[in-house]
Amino acid sequence: QSRAQAIAFRFCDRVICNSQAAADHLLKQGIRRDKLVVIRNGLSPSAFADATPALPAIPGLLRVGMIARMNLRAKNHLALLKAAARVVSKFPGVEFVLAGDGPLRSELEQEAQSLGLGNHVRFLGDRRDVRAVLASLDLTVLPSSSESLSNSIIESMAAGVPVVANRVGGNAELIDDGRGLLVTEGNDSELATAIESLLRDEGLRKKLGQNAKAYAEANFTIEQMCRSHEELYAGLLERKRWRGKAHH
Repeated sequence: QSRAQAIAFRFCDRVICNSQAAADHLLKQGIRRDKLVVIRNGLSPSAFADATPALPAIPGLLRVGMIARMNLRAKNHLALLKAAARVVSKFPGVEFVLAGDGPLRSELEQEAQSLGLGNHVRFLGDRRDVRAVLASLDLTVLPSSSESLSNSIIESMAAGVPVVANRVGGNAELIDDGRGLLVTEGNDSELATAIESLLRDEGLRKKLGQNAKAYAEANFTIEQMCRSHEELYAGLLERKRWRGKAHH
């Protein structure tokens, strides 16, 4: 598949990547640098609007969420559950919320039970009200082993919810510089420590969430995404001296 893709790209004037990490990956595969263009994903205005929480607030309870389909092991839900087992021993007033469904769900539910998470974990299944779920959370976690530009992270940023994620792919392009916390991939202890640091510090959660939301509003709107595509197409058409039919 990778070879077929590389061959197809040779016939393209430009290859659009949604992160610099993806562009760097294609560069290593031999795609010419001047063919690669980075245009990041954009969200609709509704993603930035306030939403009514899907889960009612409970005094003294903090919620940690992960929003991802349960069909790929690379999403690494198991890492979150292992970290959760460490966290609940120190923070009994925390609930881990997993939104998403897929063939791995039953295995993950069994793992949660074997880790003794019991009432500390909730599986929501497939949800169409992601904004409402995010409005219910105090922080989100994305421990996947590979990412280009994660819509899950961008949506969390747009909602002002701080994110803990692995330092892989385009994640550092999103949540570095005071917009979230990055941890080493495959290190459950470091992941648990990062989660604990946010649970412990409401001021830090608020600060990271505000920084993330401001950055998302400035960089990840659907208007910007459309404009970047239009400018790219217009530039290429001009270079090819293409002229549309005259309109009368």
